[in-house]
Amino acid sequence: MRLLFAVALLLTAVFAAAALLPVSPELARAGTGAALEWGLKDHRRIVDLALPGVSDQEIRPGALLMKTVSRAAGVDFTDHHRLLISQLPMRPCEPVVALPAVRYEPQMTHLSDDRREGRILVGIYHTHTGETYSLTDGVERYDGRPGAVVEVGRELERALLQHGVAAAHTEKIHDVPYATSYLESFKTAQELMDEHRSIRILLDIHRDSKKAREHNTMEIGGLEYATVLIIVGSDARQFFPGWQDNLAVAKRLAAVAQRMYPGLISGVRVQEGRYNQYLHPGALLLEVGAVNNHTEEALRTAELLADVIAAVLDNWESE
Repeated sequence: MRLLFAVALLLTAVFAAAALLPVSPELARAGTGAALEWGLKDHRRIVDLALPGVSDQEIRPGALLMKTVSRAAGVDFTDHHRLLISQLPMRPCEPVVALPAVRYEPQMTHLSDDRREGRILVGIYHTHTGETYSLTDGVERYDGRPGAVVEVGRELERALLQHGVAAAHTEKIHDVPYATSYLESFKTAQELMDEHRSIRILLDIHRDSKKAREHNTMEIGGLEYATVLIIVGSDARQFFPGWQDNLAVAKRLAAVAQRMYPGLISGVRVQEGRYNQYLHPGALLLEVGAVNNHTEEALRTAELLADVIAAVLDNWESE
């Protein structure tokens, strides 16, 4: 209501200021319509008279009038910052909260000791928790509940433990609403690393969007497996020092996988986003299969991924 009142007073001030301007007898005899037409053509002079805060002139005939309007409306029209705030009453001026650029480093302990003592070496979470495989579930993703990518994470955790590699897997939902998925998973990634400073590899497991099945499946021993695309963020758009460390880990995983299971890793792709990977040098995003895979194909792949990750960790300190 205060803003509406201020606008009404301001319009009154503008037309009153227009009346203060010198006009010719011909213009005066022409009436209000001609005066308005003249005012539209010479709007800068009217604004200068009615709004003392706009022009660079220090003294204007409308200054006293403007003060009166400001006091009545409770808005100082000469203070541009306050004027803007007054027009956005539901969005007060608050400091912008930026996500801290903290980069966790694994504790300086021997990995062999960590494995022997059962410390968590791999963290697993899902930014897009609802992603699933349509050939099994009939839909591409679920809203508000876990999709089959969570089953993949669960299977990876189980298979890693068979290698003596302890993993921490969270099934927390992050993609409701979808637009804030990475903001929510940021918190989860932090919690994982705060609780387990021994983590060497932090995996955000997704499934890819639609693509031809010949590009997202491979065959081993007569069984079909989902292929894996590794996504690495970069500093192309935002501050991300050390992203090459993440890329090095991705390349190491891909190289070992190529020796053990040729074709399992379809590639390592560097993209412009950060995907929360700036939090940890071993943070990676894995696209396990695509929407047009079967869930069982992705679960088989999780077992192979466990073999690869265990082999990478076996040689972690020697490389």
